[in-house]
Amino acid sequence: MKKIVRLISAVICFFQLNVQAEEPKEYTFAINSAVTPLLHAAFINETIKTVERSVAPAKLKVLYVELPELERLIENHQTDFFISTAATIRRYQDLGARDVLTASSPFSKNPNRSEGSLFIVKAGRSDINSISDLKDKRAAAGRPTAFGMYLV
Repeated sequence: MKKIVRLISAVICFFQLNVQAEEPKEYTFAINSAVTPLLHAAFINETIKTVERSVAPAKLKVLYVELPELERLIENHQTDFFISTAATIRRYQDLGARDVLTASSPFSKNPNRSEGSLFIVKAGRSDINSISDLKDKRAAAGRPTAFGMYLV
């Protein structure tokens, strides 16, 4: 855990240069509530504390939001930092979103290969035997805000 906190501190240091050159203000840190159960609470809390120290004397407003609200905040440039899935960050790179760090499970050696989806098909559907057979078919995900599931 200490290594992660040091990494977060080192990566965020470059934010301090810009913060110190400006008047103190309030920064927004949006946390996608879908990732909160996936990450250890201590990780989230230490990340918030590290960002708070990095932007001081400015204030940090922390918001826990569902994906549609996070998307709105990103699209309207109303959040300065956010925690979300890798898929969300990739989706918003054209708007300037940058991944600063990746949290991965100790059970997954490669965070780029640690997410998956399952397709359940009625037994009588002999026309669906592979992923390519799903073209032009309807699919559903576990949650309406599960962008990663839809992307897969």
